[in-house]
Formats: sequence, C-alpha cells, structure tokens
Amino acid sequence: MFEVLYSFVDVNRRFDRLALDSLYINNLNMIDTMTINSFYEQPCSIDAQVISKIYDTILRDLLTKQITRLNIDIKKTVGQQTKIVSKIFALILSLGKNLTVLNFCHMFPTRRCLLPVCYLPPTNCMSLTLVKLTITVSCLFDCIYLFDGRLDSLSTLIINVSHIIGPGIPKNSQKKLLKLKCFSLSSPKLTVDYDKLIVPLLCQMVNLEELKLYLLVQRFDSTYIDGIQLYDQFLVYMAQLKKFTFNIKTNVSNIFSKVRLPSNEDIQHSFIGRDYQQITSYVHNDSIENKGTCLIYSVPYEFDCFFGLDNSFQRSIFYKVRYLTMDDTIPFEHKLFNVISEDFPLLEFLRIYNHYSPKIKEHLLTLVTFPYLTPSRSTRCT
Repeated sequence: MFEVLYSFVDVNRRFDRLALDSLYINNLNMIDTMTINSFYEQPCSIDAQVISKIYDTILRDLLTKQITRLNIDIKKTVGQQTKIVSKIFALILSLGKNLTVLNFCHMFPTRRCLLPVCYLPPTNCMSLTLVKLTITVSCLFDCIYLFDGRLDSLSTLIINVSHIIGPGIPKNSQKKLLKLKCFSLSSPKLTVDYDKLIVPLLCQMVNLEELKLYLLVQRFDSTYIDGIQLYDQFLVYMAQLKKFTFNIKTNVSNIFSKVRLPSNEDIQHSFIGRDYQQITSYVHNDSIENKGTCLIYSVPYEFDCFFGLDNSFQRSIFYKVRYLTMDDTIPFEHKLFNVISEDFPLLEFLRIYNHYSPKIKEHLLTLVTFPYLTPSRSTRCT
C-alpha cells in the first residue's frame, strides 16, 4: 500500500491530492481492514520524508476517524526495534478512536513479531473501543499488563506467548475480569509455571463463554494434567462457559518421589461426567526412568499448529494443521513420515529436531509426499 501511494506523490497536483487525501482512499477498501507490511527486512527505496508525509496526511487521519478493523504484520525484529514495535502498538491504541478489532503481528505462524507490552507507557496507551485483540507477546506478564484497565472494552483476547515463565501473579493483580468473554492462550515452548501462572490467571475469567488453550507443560514430582484437574482448578469457576478447546501436553519427571503415573485409560476416565466434549489422549510412561508424557486434546482438532510430535504419536486426522514440529531423541523412522503425510494432509511448514539417523537405508524407502510443503518452509536439525 505504501508503494502505491508513494508512486502517486509529486507526479502532479491531482495525483498528490489522490495520494494524500484520505477521502480518496475509501474505494481502496481501507476503511474496514488495512494491512501494513514492515520494511525492516527488505530493501526499501522509498524516501523517508514521503513516508512521513503519507502517514501524517492519510494514515493518521484514517486511523483517527475511519478505521474499525486493522491487521498489522511486522517481520521479526531485534534489539532496539522491539521498542519501536511497542511504540507502534501504543500509537494505534491512542489514535484508533473507532478501532474495534486489531490483529497485531499474529497473522502468520512462522513470522510472529514479539510485542513487549512492558515498554508501553502506562497512561496514554489505552482504548475505550477495542473489543477484540489478537496479539503475540514475549511473556505471560505482557498478557497480565493488558488487563490493567487500559483496554476497558475488551471482550475477546487471542494471545500467543513466547515464554510462560516468571514469578507468581501478585494478589493485587488477581481481580476478576468480568468483561472478558473469549480467551485463547497458546505457547510453543515448555513451561514449568503452569500451576503458578496460568491457573491463577484463568481463575480470574469467571464470565468466559469460550476458552482455547494450547500448552506444553513440564512438571516434576507430580502427575499429568487431566480432566479432573482442569475442572477443579479453573473450569468450576466458569459458569458461563459454552466451549472449551484445548491441546495440552504434559511431560513429567519424578526424580525425588515415586508418583504413580496414570494410564491412558485413567486419563480418559477423568473426563467422564464433567460436560467435556469428545477428547483424545495418549500416554507414554517410562516406569524405569519414572517419567512420562501425556497429550490430551479436544476433538475435532481446531488448531493450525502441532508442536513436539514424537514417536509416541497416535494416528488421527488434522485437517487444520499447517505448522508441525517433530522432536525426539529416538530416531524418526520412515513409516512415521508416511503416517504424517496422511494425517496432516494440508501441512505447509515442517521442522524436525532429531539427533540420530533412521536405521533403514535410504535406497529401500518409498517416496513420501507432502503436496503443500515447500523446501524453504521445512527445516531438519540433526
């Protein structure tokens, strides 16, 4: 969009008026939805003064008076650029007087710019109109900062958190979030602070009607997260909840205590009689090492990603999954990739983390096809 507007500037007066008058932008469908791409990681010959001119005369005017829905995509940033991203977010909130829906850097599964909310100014960064926010942040405390009153009308929050780690939530920050109706929390990395951070946060959301969780949890000297725990820890407080969608993987290492890890049948029974929808689970227990893994997810599977698939994977169909990571210390054999190609038919992104080569020689293998996967979107780490 910047390139189009830039090409019109200084051609003549009529083109200047077309490019720099927001009244002429209506037919470009920028009133309801506008997408802005960052120039951080690509060469740009556009003059900075012209960009500033376009922003001051068009974008600021549109954002203040007209735009109600806005999508922002920024490529991965480093160093001081993270503060710039925070300033962009703050500026949007302060100027968007009619803004009701904002997707900030949460448009592509492989390119999610992290927003450090802690850099936001405490006073002027607020919105009285925003009802839906989709965002990617650095840590869970960035999510907590958003609930400090600056987004008073927010009813839907879809948030991807890079790291769920940190001290417990202070008691004075555990107020009930009465206006929040829909909450989605996902994180691609293991957290050891599920009980300390996530559970207290969810207990604040007493009026939720829809809840979506994608979590990878590491526990020590404990047991798996199951249907009983989910209900007793926070679902019991959500009387208005109509839909609960989840994918929760628990890794347990019982080093200092002998905790009996439940079987897959035990996990299935824990969901009976508590109004859960259909669920799938699989458990892999290592009695010698006293450790194990349990995956539970609601059916049908509604996430576009699947993290940490290992050799204990049990078959199912995942039509919505576009992004898959595989991680195991045991070699991935050829037959598993046959299974994946069938069970993830629309897969676009694949990342493999494995330290050992398969035992079968390559010339004995049949071809495995991923019709939507391109080489540039796959990575093999050995």
